Amino acid sequence: MASSPLGSFRSTLVNLPLGGVVLLPVVPLALGVLALTQHLGSSPGSLATGVLLLGSAIALARVATALIDQRFAHLKQIHQQTEDALRQSEANLLQTQQIAQLGSWELDLVTQSITWSEELFRIFGLNSAHPQLSFDQVMAAIPDGDRERLAVAIDQAIADGSPYEVEHRICRPDGTTRYLLSRGQAKANDSQQIVKLFGTALDISDRKQAELALQESETRFQEMAQTLNQVSYVVSLRSGEYLYISLAYERLWGYSCESLYQDPKSWLKRIYPDDLDYVSETFNQLLTGQQKRIEYRILTANGDVRWVESESLIVKDENGNPLRVVGLADDITHRKQVEATLRDQEAKLRAIGDNLPRGFIYQLVHSPDRGFYYSYISAGIERITGLTPEAVIQNPSLLWDSLIEEDRLMCDQLMQQSLKALSLLETQIRVRNVAEKMQWLTTVAVPRRMEDGSTVWDGVMVDITSLKQAETALRNSEELFRSAFDDAPIGIALISPIGEFLKVNQYLCNLLGYSQKELLELCFQDITHPGDLNQNWQGWPQILEGELSNLEIKKRYISKQGAAIPVLINTSFVHDIDGTPLYCIEHVQDIREQLKVECMKDEFVSIVSHELRTPITSINGSLVLLDSGIYDARPEKARNMLQVAIRNSDRLVRLVDNILSFERLESGKVQLEKEHCQVATLLYQAIDAVQPLADQSGITLALTPLTATLWAAPDGIIQVLTNLLSNAVKFSSQGGTICMNASTERSNAESSDLSVLFTVQDHGRGIPADKLETIFEQFQQVDASDSRRRGGTGLGLSICKNIVEQHGGSIWVESCLGQGSTFFFTVPLGCNER
Repeated sequence: MASSPLGSFRSTLVNLPLGGVVLLPVVPLALGVLALTQHLGSSPGSLATGVLLLGSAIALARVATALIDQRFAHLKQIHQQTEDALRQSEANLLQTQQIAQLGSWELDLVTQSITWSEELFRIFGLNSAHPQLSFDQVMAAIPDGDRERLAVAIDQAIADGSPYEVEHRICRPDGTTRYLLSRGQAKANDSQQIVKLFGTALDISDRKQAELALQESETRFQEMAQTLNQVSYVVSLRSGEYLYISLAYERLWGYSCESLYQDPKSWLKRIYPDDLDYVSETFNQLLTGQQKRIEYRILTANGDVRWVESESLIVKDENGNPLRVVGLADDITHRKQVEATLRDQEAKLRAIGDNLPRGFIYQLVHSPDRGFYYSYISAGIERITGLTPEAVIQNPSLLWDSLIEEDRLMCDQLMQQSLKALSLLETQIRVRNVAEKMQWLTTVAVPRRMEDGSTVWDGVMVDITSLKQAETALRNSEELFRSAFDDAPIGIALISPIGEFLKVNQYLCNLLGYSQKELLELCFQDITHPGDLNQNWQGWPQILEGELSNLEIKKRYISKQGAAIPVLINTSFVHDIDGTPLYCIEHVQDIREQLKVECMKDEFVSIVSHELRTPITSINGSLVLLDSGIYDARPEKARNMLQVAIRNSDRLVRLVDNILSFERLESGKVQLEKEHCQVATLLYQAIDAVQPLADQSGITLALTPLTATLWAAPDGIIQVLTNLLSNAVKFSSQGGTICMNASTERSNAESSDLSVLFTVQDHGRGIPADKLETIFEQFQQVDASDSRRRGGTGLGLSICKNIVEQHGGSIWVESCLGQGSTFFFTVPLGCNER
């Protein structure tokens, strides 16, 4: 059955393309009218049929209109979805550009107008509402150097259509600078004319700053590597070549870095021969992947030996395969020298600590888990306490328990305070040694905190027992001094540098009739006789300045009652450590009785002088002639006469002294008072008596002492030794040596009694054999001229012989001319005698 026109229309309507939708409303109506006209034309009588067709056409038009409305609603929905998708796409694009910091642009070369994306506004530091910038404004925001490069690239793109890519800076309105990577592409029209440029601008500021920071870091590394004394190096394990070596290699080794690049093994040739095997073995072990630090010596280009500390490690790839060696080498010669010096100092310190005569050094440690213990104690502790260092280190309580209980408690408190505050530990303690003898020790220790939390005290302990005894003796002495000062039988005063009385004793107060209070308000000038003030002040500046050690003057004090009292004053100043005078000590002796005795003595001298007038008159005459000036023009003659007078005077004095001593010994008027004597003490006292004479002549006195007890008269034995030493000094050459010693021997072969043999040996001119016996007789000398040139009366050896024989001993001499003499004398020990 053939389809009707209406069916065909409906089929056509359904399949209309979207562009023909606008025709649908008019088609049904047109078709209805057309059908009606055709029908009426073919069958003019069928009007009813025509009306029916027209109605159908109208109905069909209504259906078509409904379909058209439905189609438009569908199209509107599609359009809305498309717009939403476009907006979402644009939003995604904007977000993507923001994330990538990438802006897009388009430049119309004809109108010179630029279209920017929103992100490009942000990159340039502008608000998106800001008017579009012109091409010139954009170029003005680019610094000069970058602007020229970008302009050249744009011109090239316009000329040949090639794309470009340029890095450049822009200056934002706020003054900040950003780095951009600009890419551009030209677009031609149908006539192949370039009419547009479009492209992107990527903000690469972060990357650029990172690159600049990396460059700066590399620059700093290079600067640091070139200035550090440490040698830094990188060696490829695949090729064995040096990838990098710092200039410090040239400073340390003395060879160029280029030589190492050319010959990577050349550094081994510069290892000190004794260290080469060790270094080679260690670097072979490095290949196992272990980090190695070694110390070795090298020979520099100029032949010096230097110490080097090298530390290397292996750098591996992601698969664990070794790639290269990276390391540092440092010159540690100074450190090695310091270590050697430190070891030497430690050895010296230990030697000092172990040989401290009256103390020891120690290192005390407190560990939170171990408590207190000693890590080191020198050997001196055994001499003081009897405890060995090893025993105390093993058991610290041995030393702790030896403390007196009272001091142990005090020391424990001080230790806790020092541990808490790291304060200096300084105290005095008492200990009982292994022999139960109490000793005083002083200790000083400095604490330091270690990284592991332990505390170490470096300290020293010194035996101050003798000092404590001396302090006790000093206190007793001070008490005695106060007693002696207050109860002395002479006046004593302490006087300030300006003459004020600072302290006076009772004797002086009684002598002058003042109370202590009254006298302390006065100066010594106030009570000095006016006629003696000038004399008193003459020596005061010299003693005040220390030019005089003491000053002795006679003057008169005026008592409170107005009486003139003659006194003999001895004054000496006490100075501080800087030499500043503090006060003077003045001894005031009442010499009224002494003056009476002097008057009596003058009378006695006038009687005795009558018997000695001849030699004295002769001496006096010589002196008068000298004083008269007769020999002023003849100084040699005057000097000779003066020397003669002096020698005669000395001889006269010695003669009188020796005669009196000899007479008393011979007559028995002087009895030798014997007592127990220490031989060594007698020898030392004799040395002390003659030492000034020996020093004047440059003579050395050598002594070999003897520890023995002798029953003898000490003064007599000392006089014998002094006479023998004095004679030895007189007859020894300048710079010579005199030896004195003592030993014990049997009195004879049959006897068991012991004697002390004293010996005095010189290296002088010697004594002739015929004089060895006679020199011990009265008024005998080896050479008569000795009396004139060297002094002496010829009685000294005779006196020595008398003293020795009164002790039951004997004296003799052995001598060799030109080589010296040795005097011997013996004294029986006589320990059982009383």
